[in-house]
Amino acid sequence: MPEGQEPDGSFSTIPFKAPNPEVPQATEPSKAFAETRGADVVLSSDPDADRVGLEVRRPDGSWFHFDGNQIAAVLCYYLMLDPEGPRRKGLVIETLVTTRLVGAIVRKAGESRLVDDLLVGFKYIADVLKELGMPPSRRNPRYADIPCGPEQLVIAVEESHGAMMAPSIRDKDAAPACMYLAALHQRLRGRRQSLLDYYIRILEEMGGFYDVNRSIMMNGAEGVEARDRMMTSLRESPPTAMAGRRVVKIVDYWDQETFGAFVSETDKLPRNTIQVVTEGFAVTIRPSGTEPKLKFYCQLLPGSGSSSEQTSEKGLALLRRVRERAEDVARAVYNELLARIDVSLDEAALMLPDIVDMDRKLSFERNTAPRLRESLEQNAFSNLDQLLAWLRDQTAAMTPGANPLPALKAPLSYLCKIWAESLSSKPLLRELTEWAKQA
Repeated sequence: MPEGQEPDGSFSTIPFKAPNPEVPQATEPSKAFAETRGADVVLSSDPDADRVGLEVRRPDGSWFHFDGNQIAAVLCYYLMLDPEGPRRKGLVIETLVTTRLVGAIVRKAGESRLVDDLLVGFKYIADVLKELGMPPSRRNPRYADIPCGPEQLVIAVEESHGAMMAPSIRDKDAAPACMYLAALHQRLRGRRQSLLDYYIRILEEMGGFYDVNRSIMMNGAEGVEARDRMMTSLRESPPTAMAGRRVVKIVDYWDQETFGAFVSETDKLPRNTIQVVTEGFAVTIRPSGTEPKLKFYCQLLPGSGSSSEQTSEKGLALLRRVRERAEDVARAVYNELLARIDVSLDEAALMLPDIVDMDRKLSFERNTAPRLRESLEQNAFSNLDQLLAWLRDQTAAMTPGANPLPALKAPLSYLCKIWAESLSSKPLLRELTEWAKQA
């Protein structure tokens, strides 16, 4: 049995105490155990086993974290287009913020029906299946002409690591998804290939789709007010450009002429959603209904502008290119949204994970990073362990009750690269650089 598997409602052995496959660091203990057994794939779920997680070990020993959109694409492609897969036809359902790659797969498969404009949440997917179980005359008019019944479901997916394959369950369920992924992994492993190789081949065939989801976390009543102010600003002063690209369409789900009158306040809340479409990507923005948090979803679209059009790049180069482009867009959008409440963050602070709230990111930018650079210049630490202990103390409030160091690796890797020339003579900078690369 892996260490730390005893019942523990505080999840003390999980980084950030966040047992959620959406959090890349959550599976660090599982990956460490997998390495002791020579395993090269980790499948995971959250405590109620509805979200599915996937980690794949690369040939160099590092791990690749699949996000929910990538898992959705792999499953959908396997079920519908894989020459050795089931080659299924039928009904595919996703939300409006799930990767557009799923839609491309369905269209290429042909003889199938896609529902892809749903609000965020699996209850909307379940509602479609409920409607399709009724006679056409009794259905919601938007589904009256769909020739599929719920029994023809191929897959339903959402960006937050949810997948449904059995229409009788009517909710996301990690178990069937894990079984398909495990079977596909076993087939590929016999050919010295991985699920990462499989996903890259999907991109090569279907185009450079990529998705990045971010959250602007804030605190308390002031955070709620700031969250709502950003949404109001977007409606009162819609953007004409976003992340350097011209806006071609804005869809506001509070538009009652287009989407119908509000049925109730509980109907109004999830419809508090705005989608901005540019020539190269789409960004969907929505506030959390329960927290001082603004969520946004960046969907990179291939073949729609010079920065995202298909190229001759293959393999990891293609994956790296579309990921970097999507992450650049997401960081730009993050700051453009913050600008609506007169706040901005530098590049390193934007790289902190979104479990860290905006105030802590600002503190990292204004206090921690300058003090770290000064300490390196002055040779204030005798070894790396001493430096990391100082960093852990300085940033403890970022992840209360959990070790904050995993959250610092990406921004520190970026800062070390920026400081490399001016601090090249400092041996601890090189050691810190190597440590940060082990993300």
